[in-house]
Amino acid sequence: MTDASLFPNGRPHQFLLDSGIKSFKIVKEMDRSKKLIGYFDTWDNVSNCINNPQLWNGVRISWCRYSTPNFKNLRRPAQIGNADNSSQIPKGSNFF
Repeated sequence: MTDASLFPNGRPHQFLLDSGIKSFKIVKEMDRSKKLIGYFDTWDNVSNCINNPQLWNGVRISWCRYSTPNFKNLRRPAQIGNADNSSQIPKGSNFF
C-alpha cells in the first residue's frame, strides 16, 4: 500500500471512501512491512471499520483499534540532588 495506490489518478481509492477515514499515514516497520494508520472523526466510524472488514485489491483487510497511552501517570517531577532542603540551589544564584 502506497500513497500512489491510495490515490490513483489523483483521486481517493474506493477503499478510503468506504472506510470513512479522515486522514492517514503509512508507517514502514523495521521488517520493511507497511502499516496504514487511519484517523477518524468519530468513535462510531472507528467501530464501523473494526466491525466490517474491507477489501483491498481482493485481500480482506481488518482494522484494529489502538489508543494513545496515558502519560500523566508515568511522569515524575524532576529532582536535583537529594530530596532534603540542604541540596537546593539558593535563590538568586547564577548556578544552573
